[in-house]
Amino acid sequence: MSRGDAFLERGFSINTEILVENLQEESLIAQRRVFDFVNNAGGPLHVEISKPIILSMRSAYSRYKDASEDKWKQECEKRKAAEEKKHALSIVNKLQNKKRKIQQIAEKELSDIDSKISELKKGLSN
Repeated sequence: MSRGDAFLERGFSINTEILVENLQEESLIAQRRVFDFVNNAGGPLHVEISKPIILSMRSAYSRYKDASEDKWKQECEKRKAAEEKKHALSIVNKLQNKKRKIQQIAEKELSDIDSKISELKKGLSN
């Protein structure tokens, strides 16, 4: 096995270790980034905690909250679009049924008129 393959295999092994049921893709990517960062630093004892990292952690909850609100808004928009589509389809079905009824009435009236015309023609020819 070449060194490149071993690195990839180790990466897949690490990914399976950190997988948890119902883990979203973004969470998996974030966990993997943290894992790689800690490994590149030489382990958890060698990670330098700088001011930007502290500031980032302080605002982590607000970023999470904003992301949750964005997802909620997107889901609401999808639901609203689906409801609008369903409503439009029901209107289309109602209009098609109305059109069929009007066509049936018109065909009946046309056949009545045709029968009256043929009766009148028979009366004229006699």
